[in-house]
Parts: sequence; C-alpha cells; structure tokens
Amino acid sequence: MKKIFFTLFLTILTVYSYSQSEFTLTDNAPVFPTQYIVLEFDSLTIEDMYARTLEWVSITYNTPKEVIKAKLENKYIRIEGVAPSAYENSFWGMTNFMDIKYMVEFAFKSNRIKFEVINTEILTSPSEYSAGGWVDFKIEYSGFNKKNGKPDIRYRKAANSVLITFNNLALAFDKYLNNPIEVSIKNDDW
Repeated sequence: MKKIFFTLFLTILTVYSYSQSEFTLTDNAPVFPTQYIVLEFDSLTIEDMYARTLEWVSITYNTPKEVIKAKLENKYIRIEGVAPSAYENSFWGMTNFMDIKYMVEFAFKSNRIKFEVINTEILTSPSEYSAGGWVDFKIEYSGFNKKNGKPDIRYRKAANSVLITFNNLALAFDKYLNNPIEVSIKNDDW
C-alpha cells in the first residue's frame, strides 16, 4: 500500500513540475493555448524582470512598439507576434506550413514571471469555400487519437510543431533574462 501511495505521489509531483516548465498536452492540460509556465529568477527584482522583458521584446521583434499591445509597469506586458511556418500539416504526401499569430502575456511577481499564451490564430489561404485570413486556433489532447482509438500521427505531428515553437520562445526568453545581452552605447566622436 505504501508503494502505491509513493508511486502516486511521485507521478503527481512529476506531472505538476513538468507542466509548470513546458507547454504540453495531457489529460491535466488538454487544450493549448490556455496554458502558462512559471519561470523563476531568484536574483532579479520585479523591476529588473520587467525591464529585461522589455529589452527582450525590443531585441527579438523587428517592430517592438507594434508588438507590445499593453503594459502596466512592473505588473504585466502583453505582446502579439507571428511565428512563421509554426504549424506543420501533412496530407496526401504534401506538407504545408502555416503561420501562427499569438498573444503572450508576461505577469510579474516576486522572483517569478508567468509566461502565458492567451490566444493563437492560424493563417488560412483563401479558397472557393472561404475568404482566408486569421482564424482562432487551438490544439486539443482529445485529437491525439482517432475515433477508432488508433493514434492520429498527422495531428500529433502538427500539434508537436506548435508546442515546440512556443517552448522554444519561452526558452529564448528565459535564457535572455538569465544572461542579458549587454547593450552599450558609445558616444564616439564621429
């Protein structure tokens, strides 16, 4: 009996800690983008985290003023970006890559930043059946299997491509906050 409780405890602990550090699709987190991860920075104040987040946005995006949709000093920053070719869809031997527009919010608390993907949209091409454009997009854990119970490999591959994109974005953000690029402005006599 002790072994069962210990195994159950380890499983819950593993799932909890894993879901906090990476975007995944599981029974506990069945829909993406309504997920967030919490990044911890022991040596940074809220003011430092806020300033470095603004720096990261300025360095990462071509037009940071257009990317930042909302901000409240030392509380949160909301950005909107586009991940080119983030959705990989294979069908009948052809692979299509589609862009994903996303909204991410950074919320700041002592030594922690909540990195939350609020919304995603996918860019569809116009056809005789639709006008095309940006449409809401979610991936769901329930789509990992077909109705007959067999794995849907194509859906899993597409979902994985999206999750990798957002995990890489969060990783790049985390790396920058831990080791920011020194930006020095020299006023040499030109």
